[in-house]
Amino acid sequence: MAETVDLRAIAPTISIVLGVPAPRGAEAAPIDEVVDTLRSADRLALVVVDGFGSSLWAYVRGNVPLLNRVAALRHREIRSVLPSMTYICISTMLTGVSPSSHGVTDLNTMIRATRSPRMDSVFNRVRDAGGQTMMAVHERDVAGLDIERFADRTVLAKERNDLEIYARVPGLIFEHSPAFAFVHLLDVDEAGHRYGPYSPEVRQAASGMDRNLKGLLAVLATSGYGVVIVADHGMHESPERATDEGGNRGTHDGSVPEDLVVPLLWATAEELRDVTKGI
Repeated sequence: MAETVDLRAIAPTISIVLGVPAPRGAEAAPIDEVVDTLRSADRLALVVVDGFGSSLWAYVRGNVPLLNRVAALRHREIRSVLPSMTYICISTMLTGVSPSSHGVTDLNTMIRATRSPRMDSVFNRVRDAGGQTMMAVHERDVAGLDIERFADRTVLAKERNDLEIYARVPGLIFEHSPAFAFVHLLDVDEAGHRYGPYSPEVRQAASGMDRNLKGLLAVLATSGYGVVIVADHGMHESPERATDEGGNRGTHDGSVPEDLVVPLLWATAEELRDVTKGI
């Protein structure tokens, strides 16, 4: 039986691939199979597809040919963390420590945590080693965050969709070639919350994500990046519209396995060049 791995393993895995120390206090061992594949990569991109749990992926399998091809190379399932909310999950994957250790519960606690000298992350480790870093996220999700502590180059998308991220990241990659690039994609999660994870709208969002991701991965491959793709959490159908989330149909409180089982995919630049040419 495969060893149970959760999001805490992402930070030490990335650190070893890039040849830098893991963040202080990292609680999990690196994922050996990812390290073995990507160890020769000079640069690495971590692409987080928000809300794209394994159950949701199974539902949209016919709409994501690119991800299916990457998964045919290498794919395993890992676990999210509790509570399975985005700020908590991303903080865990970038620091390598559990939610009880980093203390992040929402944007406000993330702001406080990132201002503390005790918080260490993959970004810090790469920069301390002399490498440049990049962060592509939605502006509303990092309002008040000390971005300059983490990223030398940023894309802060102003729209609710991911189109600005897909449009702007390639230019930064070609011009600056940061050693570590972090890309956070929200379209699938947004559709899942609003319409429910097993809705036609989620199929449409997944299809658009897969189509746009092809172009992004092609750029990363051309620039010599190894790539790790992971979801922060999954999602399940709310029994009734949740008034505390604006009437959304999808939620991810960690109460069911759908929220906690997420896919992890990885590939070398050479493999991605072949995959993106073939679709």
